[in-house]
Amino acid sequence: MKAEKLLEASTKRRGETGLYQMPLANLFKDYLTENEIVDRFLRDCPSLRTSYQLYQNLLYAVKKREIETFKNI
Repeated sequence: MKAEKLLEASTKRRGETGLYQMPLANLFKDYLTENEIVDRFLRDCPSLRTSYQLYQNLLYAVKKREIETFKNI
């Protein structure tokens, strides 16, 4: 729930270019790498974690051309 509010707040800060007007790291009051930011969002939002894992599984199946894996997803 907290991660969803952060995403919503950060989306409002986007300019016409679609880029953030302030670094995401400032949202957490820490300096974080992109991986650490993603890890925090995934840790705090179970539905996002589930969707992200599904997306990663789809990417893997397509990249490796594994039709059975793709069908089982």
